[in-house]
Amino acid sequence: MDSARFSPRPASSRSPAPPGRSRTRQVRRRPRGGRPARRLVALAAVASLVTAGAVTAMTAPAAVAAEGCSVEYDVVNEWQGGYQAGVTVTNLGDPVASWDVTWEFGSGQGISQAWNARVTQSGSRVTASNVAWNGSLGTGRSANFGFIGTGPGAPVPGAFTMNGVACTGDVGSTPTPTGPDPTPTGPGPGSGGEFDGSDCDVSGSGPGADPRLPDPFLSTDGSRITHRSDWRCRRAETKKLAEDTMYGTKPGPPDSVTGTVTGSSITVNVSDGGRSTSFSASVETPGGSGPFPAVVVYGGFGGDTATILSSGAAVIRYDPLVVGQEGTSRGNKSGAFYDVYGSNSGTGLLVAWGWGVSRIIDVIEADDGGVLDPDSFGVTGCSRYGKGAFVAGAFDQRIDLTMPVESGAGGAPIMRGLAQESGAQSPSSAYGEQPWLGDAFGSYQSNVSGLPLDTHQVIGMIAPRGLFLMENPHIDWLGAGSGATAALAGREIYRALGEAGNISYVSAVSDGNHCANRSEWVQPMRQHLQASLFDAGQGPGDFRISPSRPGDLDRWRDWTTPSLS
Repeated sequence: MDSARFSPRPASSRSPAPPGRSRTRQVRRRPRGGRPARRLVALAAVASLVTAGAVTAMTAPAAVAAEGCSVEYDVVNEWQGGYQAGVTVTNLGDPVASWDVTWEFGSGQGISQAWNARVTQSGSRVTASNVAWNGSLGTGRSANFGFIGTGPGAPVPGAFTMNGVACTGDVGSTPTPTGPDPTPTGPGPGSGGEFDGSDCDVSGSGPGADPRLPDPFLSTDGSRITHRSDWRCRRAETKKLAEDTMYGTKPGPPDSVTGTVTGSSITVNVSDGGRSTSFSASVETPGGSGPFPAVVVYGGFGGDTATILSSGAAVIRYDPLVVGQEGTSRGNKSGAFYDVYGSNSGTGLLVAWGWGVSRIIDVIEADDGGVLDPDSFGVTGCSRYGKGAFVAGAFDQRIDLTMPVESGAGGAPIMRGLAQESGAQSPSSAYGEQPWLGDAFGSYQSNVSGLPLDTHQVIGMIAPRGLFLMENPHIDWLGAGSGATAALAGREIYRALGEAGNISYVSAVSDGNHCANRSEWVQPMRQHLQASLFDAGQGPGDFRISPSRPGDLDRWRDWTTPSLS
């Protein structure tokens, strides 16, 4: 492809879709910073809405039918002989305790696997039934499921029923509404861009020393936030504290980023402040036609790449050591980041590696979009690269899904817990092993109670975007108990923002090998990929914590979770 050039632009600006290219079948667009309100249109005349492989339906107004439903059907990816589809069914009537959605397939069409529903087929008739955890649907509530279809083409069914009622979007008598609005207000204005808080006042110093976890909802001016829209600037405050005390500063967008994107590689050229550098990454696509969402895989291993590819996303294999080399002294750091910002930069490797991910995203955004989707990104890595993936997701809001694996000290586990957890690598050990953390952390390595934040707040920097934390309780060094506590505390932030489904933590695994692919992670990973990168369904909110390394949030906090309006 021709070279792509990136020019820094305001955070609210997004790259337009290439002229004449419809992406509705493969990727559904959404605003940055949180889950979207769905694109819903009345299904009164289904046939007229079979456009670009999608049928959409409108959520009913407050007065809805005692019996009624709507269905949204999306073909999110296609390949020779098969395709992937996502279905959202919304109950427009009185609450139901279970549901069966039915439709008709054409000749030769079938289903090879499904998730979030039990799917059976008899001839052309397909029935999808709820599983144990998603059967109850209040008025206006939705359930999501997906499947892999087989056969020629990817036809869109012409009609659906739920519990025998035609899903036309029609409404009748009024039931009693249940529960909150199914599409809650997002946490502030649509962000777009790497960081949306540049206009926020971040001059406060944060709380003083505290042996327990700092209150993530307490602003640096001493007041607690009360609205979801307050989170944008609270995130900006947290970012500043994290840079100043834990990781080092992540520079703003460079003066110039250029590069190329092909089906096998990405090249990146960066110039800033009169200095230049370059690096590259390899690309593997899942087959079929793009553009594909993409997951950056640190060091070539992290989250299960087979699951990523089979879910319809591309894999970008990124060598972070080219951007920030391990084995150097803190005063003589090397790699592409330090070529530009100096070998004596106080910024640690984790932020430097994340900077490299951001520059890859810059190049993809500036490309014509023929291979990789410029609006759907994930990141994953294991061990030290899990630390890197965690920090990359926290510091770039264009990353829709962050999936750290066994990240250990310097990653997701709370610093305060690691200092006390038996057998876990201590914060001071992690600081001394490699220049992963910023130089400023040296003042806190033996006094983590003095930190004005902890990693549960770094999780909050990712919120409400997708986050799947994968942990191994069989290796003491990884500090899985502190990791579970970080996840539990971080989940409180997601809950306050109305997006608890977007965070998962699974440490209940049988395989104790470091950085192994585990069957216990496949299904929640697939669900997170669909929800975050394809906007198909919802995040699973899956918490399965190993009893051998449980978290203890009550021990570590003295704050409560607010109800944010």
